[in-house]
Amino acid sequence: MVKRLLSLGAVAVVVLFVAGCNIFGDGTFLVGTGSTQVTPGTYRSTGGPDCQWQRASSSGAIASDSLSGPDVVTILPTDRGFESHGCGIWTPLPASGPEVTQFGDGAYAVGIDIAPGTYSAPGGGACFWQQDSDFLWTGDSIISSGGAGSPVTVTLDADTAAFQVQHCGIWTLVAGTPPASSCFLNPAETCYVAGESCPDSFLGVTVQGEEGPITCADIDGVLVWEIAAPGSNCFLNPEDICYTAGESCPDSLLGFTVEGVGGLITCVDIDGVFLWESALGEGCTLNPAGQCYREGQDCSLFGVTVEGAGGPLTCVENSNGLWEWRAP
Repeated sequence: MVKRLLSLGAVAVVVLFVAGCNIFGDGTFLVGTGSTQVTPGTYRSTGGPDCQWQRASSSGAIASDSLSGPDVVTILPTDRGFESHGCGIWTPLPASGPEVTQFGDGAYAVGIDIAPGTYSAPGGGACFWQQDSDFLWTGDSIISSGGAGSPVTVTLDADTAAFQVQHCGIWTLVAGTPPASSCFLNPAETCYVAGESCPDSFLGVTVQGEEGPITCADIDGVLVWEIAAPGSNCFLNPEDICYTAGESCPDSLLGFTVEGVGGLITCVDIDGVFLWESALGEGCTLNPAGQCYREGQDCSLFGVTVEGAGGPLTCVENSNGLWEWRAP
């Protein structure tokens, strides 16, 4: 699973530190409580096509990984350092989350990012998955793992803290109990409401609010929940201007769908360039040539679903081991 180990060297400069909450990106960091150190805790990354990280002690590597998609890991107080490359932005894992029931490549917190239950995916020769009990990703914490199969089915129960998947296609809940409430609950066990403040770790995320979808947006430096229904308003960039399909998007918003000029847009990775593309809606998602994606064409966004010329298409692995667009 691990392509290559990262070397823990000199301490790098932290990308960004927010008071009381460490937020960092690529680099090599000492672990501690100093102003330029990564505070011990459990972190979630925005992800990337080639995310690599390593936890290290004074004597060498403790755990490391290399994958495509978002990731989650616990950094212990006893760790000496942490190194990350291509994983996007790391932020503290929140206590609750959307608990989605369909997802692609990446590592996810069960009961926060994804709902517990039994999932099935198309699988394939390159498919790999593993369950972890405490986000440490060491030999003692791995509950189970599996590989090639078609299809593959895995049950995530109370003992599973994290689930990591690669090259298996889209995982879909086939048995389980969805979240009790139709809305996304805050720490006080009440629905989030448009107009109230939202946690900084949710910036750019759309959830189900008390009266419909809402997005955590930065309005003049204040993070608030904004109505996310198509046509109601747009998601503002740091210059307070609506994001527009075709322009570049921040790497921290990779995979997020927001309200842009003219409708919903999604931040996608197109050959290493992050761009806002038209999301599911009236139009289709455009490829770099400005044309609709079509079923059967080669794709480079494994596990991603877009609006194709004739409906939704997902980038999956075919019987020849190649990636191509297929209808779900």
